[in-house]
Amino acid sequence: MRFALCLVVFTLFAQDNVQKIERPSEAVLRSWSDWVDVNGTHEMGRIEYVFDYDRGIPLERQYSESGLLVRESIHERHEIRASSLEITLAKDLVRSDSELARFLDEEGRVLDGGFILNEKDPAPCGPGSRCIHVVAFDDDETHPVFQAVVDLVSMRVIYRNYTRNGKVQP
Repeated sequence: MRFALCLVVFTLFAQDNVQKIERPSEAVLRSWSDWVDVNGTHEMGRIEYVFDYDRGIPLERQYSESGLLVRESIHERHEIRASSLEITLAKDLVRSDSELARFLDEEGRVLDGGFILNEKDPAPCGPGSRCIHVVAFDDDETHPVFQAVVDLVSMRVIYRNYTRNGKVQP
């Protein structure tokens, strides 16, 4: 009975100390002013590349000069670079992973990243994912400690130590 009570208390304590990372339902990856076709006439509007995490798809949106959405389509080129928000989310996911956190405890370790990983189906970073590389470096920022890959759709670490030749877990 005492063991069960301790387990319940530990579980509650552990749940309270878990960092919950929330992401928005979508992120604007790139946005610029450009000519947009609105009912057969061209006007200066805005084009955005957006990633919709809830649906796991990249989108292109076109807005009129007044900000009205006039066109939305799936953006086939999925390799649009990660936004600063996405890189921050990816780094937070790495920091919250208990296996990777022990490698980050060393003083001066630095996280960097932002490259997109697209794999062919049925891999975890295939269609429907938004996978981003995060590399941990020693304090001199020249010696990599590990290269993780996280998916912002599922909000989990996919590979803890990714290499081109294979996906190795530490």
